[in-house]
Order: sequence, then structure tokens, then C-alpha cells
Amino acid sequence: MTKPKQIVELVSSAKSGLPIVQLGNIADAADRGEQVLREAGVEVYQYAGTLVRPIVETVMAANGHKTKIARLKPVEFTYLRDLLARHAIWQAFNIREKKWVQRDPPKEIAQTILARAGEWKFPVIVGVITTPTMRPDGTLLTEAGFDPATQLLLVGPPAMPPIPASPTMEDAKRALRKVEDLLFEFPFAEDEVSKAVWHCPRSSRRWPVGLTRSRRCTFAVLRVPAAAKATFGTSRPRLPSANRCR
Repeated sequence: MTKPKQIVELVSSAKSGLPIVQLGNIADAADRGEQVLREAGVEVYQYAGTLVRPIVETVMAANGHKTKIARLKPVEFTYLRDLLARHAIWQAFNIREKKWVQRDPPKEIAQTILARAGEWKFPVIVGVITTPTMRPDGTLLTEAGFDPATQLLLVGPPAMPPIPASPTMEDAKRALRKVEDLLFEFPFAEDEVSKAVWHCPRSSRRWPVGLTRSRRCTFAVLRVPAAAKATFGTSRPRLPSANRCR
């Protein structure tokens, strides 16, 4: 007769939909554990020879405001074991009862996975960003998550208006007007030269081959907040523009 506890375990296993890992050879179990995490889409990545995970934190910013920042945190033994327990059902064969019974993932499995530097199959990333950017081929990286083309991890990007895949000159000018609205209080010196600083990069060598002039100018507009470098009251703030993008 099946005991109530055993019935609960069987029902739980059936309803969870989680993969079952039956313990045997430690190397095989570690392989299966890593596979389970990758197939579950767990955010674990390789960075500088270490397994890491993205962390989003809220910190204080200027004028009493708060902002969110992202950083990479090394995956610790306890956290990895917790992930293994959350994403799979682990079973060991009970010789006395002559059946497979559920148990926690062994510590040795998490330790083995962590020790396999150079053999992991988790995605490799080169950095983490929190705002959209442009890929080397001129396409835009706007969707959160891992981007295989650049190996960047985009975490918690702000809401963005629709961006056309092939922006026209009118799209660039429309974007420029939005940026100009943000800079209406910028302390430009009182002369026309200081206000005529909206220039695309002078050399196409900075841009991907095949990137159209209008797309270069659109990117220049998108880069304004990060590229702006000026001293209060000076006449030479470094701000890109679409004036030369005709």
C-alpha cells in the first residue's frame, strides 16, 4: 500500500512539469544539472572565467531621486544549488525501499559545476548594459536579455518609442527635435557658433560599413545624453547633430 507521503511526492513530481534527474555518476549528474538550467533559461552567464548573474539594484541619484543600476554578481555555491533544486526534481535510488525517492540536489553537483571553468556551456558575455545601443553592423539592440551578436546583456532598459529598422532623414530630424526640447535650458553661449554644434562624426571610419548617412545621424542623436560634454557658459559643448547629415 502506498503511504500518504509517497503519494504527495508522486503527485508533486507529476504536476510540477520539471525534469527529473536520477543520481548516479557525479559527472553525468553535473552535465544534466547544467543542461537543465540552460534549457530553463536561467540567467547564468560566463564572464572573465566566472559564472555570474545579473543583479538590478535601486540606488540614490541626484536631487533625492532614485535610479536603477545593473551589475554582475558571481554565482555562489549556495545559490547554484538553490537553482538546481528549483528547476529540476532530483532523485536517488533507495536500496532498502527499492525505488527512486526525491531528495535535494547533492552539494557535490553544485561544486562540480562551479569548478568546470573553461568547460561551461552557459552563454559568454562581455558586459552588462541598461540602455539600448547600436551593434557594429548598424542594427539596434533594444530587447532586454542576452544578445548573441554583441555578447552584451541588456537589463531593464527604459521604455522606448518605436524605432524604425531603416530610419529616414525625416525620422532623424524628428528625433533631433525631441532632443532639442530636452536641451532648451542648456547654457549655450549667446552666439550662433555655440548653437551650431550638432554635427555627425566627421569620419565614416567610426561607423559600420554600409551604415547609411541618415542612420549615422539618427545614432548621433540617440547618443546625445552620453556624448554631451560642456562646461557651464562655454561655447563649445560637444553635442552631435544632424546639421551636416544632408
